[in-house]
Amino acid sequence: MLTAFVAAVPSAAVPPAELKLAAPGLAVNGMDATLSAPLTDQLAKPFAPIRVITPRDIAALLGLERQKEFLGCGGTGECMAELGNALGVQGVLLGDVVKLGGAIQVNVHIIDPAAGKQLALASARVSSDAELFDALTRLGVDLRQQFYASLGVEAPPVLVEDGPPPEPKSKGTRRFFPIPLALGGASLVTGIVFFGLSESSYQQLTRGMPGMFSLSSAEVIAGTGSAFQTAGAVLVAVGAVALVAGLALLLFGSRP
Repeated sequence: MLTAFVAAVPSAAVPPAELKLAAPGLAVNGMDATLSAPLTDQLAKPFAPIRVITPRDIAALLGLERQKEFLGCGGTGECMAELGNALGVQGVLLGDVVKLGGAIQVNVHIIDPAAGKQLALASARVSSDAELFDALTRLGVDLRQQFYASLGVEAPPVLVEDGPPPEPKSKGTRRFFPIPLALGGASLVTGIVFFGLSESSYQQLTRGMPGMFSLSSAEVIAGTGSAFQTAGAVLVAVGAVALVAGLALLLFGSRP
């Protein structure tokens, strides 16, 4: 559960042109110690435009041995004041990540390196490693807001979104419309069958022996053949239109 503490707003006037925080590194317990640097970087991301001096920066600016001294000082006032003076920061970002069983507890805070007072405090608990980075982002946003408030200035908009990045919009995928194509194919096949039946009726009349059919029978056969021919023509026309429509939808139809 996310908790927050906002320190009293001091009477400080205009903040420095460039705000800076020192982040010696989160203490990690119950997890791989090498995760301290990437977890600290994740916590620091939402602070922009505040410059967060991470362990890598501190090692580059002060040297590895001096950094180890600060990491081992336990956040005491004299040690933090020395760190603040050495780096020219307005606050020191400290915290720990503790994994116990299936839960991970994160506690972070910002202290004033000169006065030793607490400027911001936040904590969160997550149930899996997969939730940890998002939780650190939210905590960073919370601490950032409190830190600006402690300086008596309004916080600018957060540049890092709270939560997972949005999914990219689909450019559209071609739709396949089987119904017009299936209807067109079936109509063409049926039309061809009817044309075949019509031809069969015609052959029956033309190849029959004289006197084989009575006049009424011949009229029935001729009428049936004509009906088959008409039906075949209609079905072939419908099938052709349906196939053209199906192909057009297949080629040019898209999902928005």
